[in-house]
Amino acid sequence: MVKISEEEGTLALWNGCMASLVLVSNPTIQFVVYDKIKSIFTLRATLQGRSHLNGLEIFIIGAIAKAVATVLTYPIQLAQSRMRAHKTASKEEGKKNQDSYTGTLDCLIKIFKKDGFFGWFRGLFVKLLQTVLTAAFQFMTYEYIARMIFTLLRADTKNVKLSD
Repeated sequence: MVKISEEEGTLALWNGCMASLVLVSNPTIQFVVYDKIKSIFTLRATLQGRSHLNGLEIFIIGAIAKAVATVLTYPIQLAQSRMRAHKTASKEEGKKNQDSYTGTLDCLIKIFKKDGFFGWFRGLFVKLLQTVLTAAFQFMTYEYIARMIFTLLRADTKNVKLSD
């Protein structure tokens, strides 16, 4: 911390903090979208006379939720990745790279100027493949475990006498 403070200034200790704070919203977005879509699917299942969603429905809802969260936060993830790559390349070359960035916003602006709006989403498909399937399986597993636990808890309460 002392070295960074001396070489780059005290404010450098908080470099990247704002982008990281924005990226914290990814799971929040994911769970809000999941909950909203799940309530729509649950209503549809209830109207069809079913008491719960099936595995495929849960899988799809989880995949959609993670896809939405990833698309909304991907430009910042891309900027962080580019800044890290350029910083590493600059250190290895021993000089300042002409494409170096002063911060996340500067990086996003340079990407936009060079590659346009869709430049912010370069590599998104690979990121979606990486994260969406994981989240879909995670939500499906969570829902099945939660359903099993709640079923067991309800079964236990039926056997408990509340009074003599």
